[in-house]
Amino acid sequence: MENSHLFAKANTESVIGEIKGGPLVNTSTILRGINAGGTYAFYGFDNALTHLMHNSFQYYSNEWLRREAPELAKSHPEGVTISASCPMNTSANKQPGPITRADAANLYTYDNNTLCVVELTAFNSSS
Repeated sequence: MENSHLFAKANTESVIGEIKGGPLVNTSTILRGINAGGTYAFYGFDNALTHLMHNSFQYYSNEWLRREAPELAKSHPEGVTISASCPMNTSANKQPGPITRADAANLYTYDNNTLCVVELTAFNSSS
């Protein structure tokens, strides 16, 4: 049991990346979001946190497409281009420095681990 605990602790403390240049979401963006109607509003603004989540969703969705739906992946070589998510943990704004697995898990606390891939097509009602 002790070995399992030590393994899990080491795994969560392992560094998986680094944040450089500033926090994931700067204070002015958080304040703009709060002034726009709520603490979650700033997730719609352009910031490093939304880029991190979008890039992660793109990566894992495209991996799934290549593995599970190769014909669909071939017909869409650009891969997944848009993504959406639930609001992330508002108290988990990470400052510059190493980021661990635990930090990443704290950013997006939903445990269902489900990504949906949907094919969207445009409809022009004027034609």
